[in-house]
Amino acid sequence: MNVRVLEVAQRELDDAASYYNAQVPGLGDAFLLEAVAAIERIRKFPDAWHPLGER
Repeated sequence: MNVRVLEVAQRELDDAASYYNAQVPGLGDAFLLEAVAAIERIRKFPDAWHPLGER
């Protein structure tokens, strides 16, 4: 499965990571790693979760 991250979503991820890094150094980096890992799980196992809507 191909996963596409929209530009607006990428900006939100980057903004969130910057915010978290400002709160605790390294926290934003950990956040991004978890987001990438979640996206990778979705890519590998697209049917592992209940669909949000009709396909």
